[in-house]
Amino acid sequence: PKQVLLLGGWDQWAEPGLAMRERADGTFTATIVLPAGRHEYKLRLGVGGVWEHDTQNPLMAGDGMGGVNSVLVLE
Repeated sequence: PKQVLLLGGWDQWAEPGLAMRERADGTFTATIVLPAGRHEYKLRLGVGGVWEHDTQNPLMAGDGMGGVNSVLVLE
């Protein structure tokens, strides 16, 4: 993808989301400060693009629409 956006429950899935930066190896990264707890998130491939869960994260939960969200647990 040309652009990857990070969206999650921490901001009520507000669009357009946080634009991730592409690394030299083709992966994307973003830094966000979150409080301890359970956080659900998804990646969006471009504005208005396809929603994807994070395939590098095995923790998932149903999204209520037949798909899954990725889950991050911070202690």
